[in-house]
Amino acid sequence: GSTALPPTTPGRRPSFRPVALPTDDELEQALTRAPFLFQLIGLVDYIGDGRALTQSGNLRLADGKVLVEVLRTGDPVDEWIGDKQFKTRTSADLGGLDLVFRVALEAKLLKRPRKGNKVVPGPKARLARQPSLDLADAAFRSLLFDVGPSEHLNRVDHFGFGWFAEGLDEQLPDMLLYLYVEQHDEVDGLADTAWEVLNSQYDLSDLVDDKADFHRRLVARDLRCVFHQLAELGVVRVFDEEVTEVSSGRQEVSGGWVELDVFGWWLVHRLAAEVADAPVIGALCNLDAGDLLRAAADLPDGEARAEIDHWLVSGGDSAPGR
Repeated sequence: GSTALPPTTPGRRPSFRPVALPTDDELEQALTRAPFLFQLIGLVDYIGDGRALTQSGNLRLADGKVLVEVLRTGDPVDEWIGDKQFKTRTSADLGGLDLVFRVALEAKLLKRPRKGNKVVPGPKARLARQPSLDLADAAFRSLLFDVGPSEHLNRVDHFGFGWFAEGLDEQLPDMLLYLYVEQHDEVDGLADTAWEVLNSQYDLSDLVDDKADFHRRLVARDLRCVFHQLAELGVVRVFDEEVTEVSSGRQEVSGGWVELDVFGWWLVHRLAAEVADAPVIGALCNLDAGDLLRAAADLPDGEARAEIDHWLVSGGDSAPGR
């Protein structure tokens, strides 16, 4: 199972193992490799002083078609499948763009005034001037806790196949904390765990084997999509997936692993510190050998060993002589 919280001792706050967080240079470089941040910045810039919305509170379709190109969301517009064209009727059909829009609203980069169908800059619009850690944190928390990536994937659910979306979204923080502890895991294994949790929360006894397997695969598909959305924000990295060509030119993706990416270590560490002690390796790296040993003597054994190992690595060949 993906139970992430460390064991507790009566009277003491639980503690995660010490981790080494990305350096400032690594974080700065990661800012240039997070497409979702640039999409938020581009959207706020496009909105400018304000744009009209539809009666339903969506971006106008004309604006949506422009933004798909400007922000490179990859959403199909007026898509052809075989010899039949499916006209895009609303910007809400453009899933990638709509997700950026919803996150921007929840992060208060944009807001909808009470009067009039329009969207204008929000109280935190200044965060969207350039990529920054503050923007990444605002986007991450809005996506994870307010929008809900699986709920957004299932925002149009005529047949009720997205019944699990809210429950799956509720598992995401714990999954990310699990990756914080375990480094990486198989995507399919995490999907199996997610299904087991859902099975304990919902009465699925009326699902026969074939139907249960169908819904299990829906959960796995959604979780994989969510991981890829988080990858666009630089939170996780998904790798070693298997892509198989299936009928009608479609592709089926399976297997693969997921791990925290650069932003993920920084962002999830902040989550970890809210629920337990989350020590960071490297606080003692600038000390000389004597001061290091004296400081390490006051730390728990695991944290002390991690600090000494980090001190040796960061000092290279010169470490023993310091």
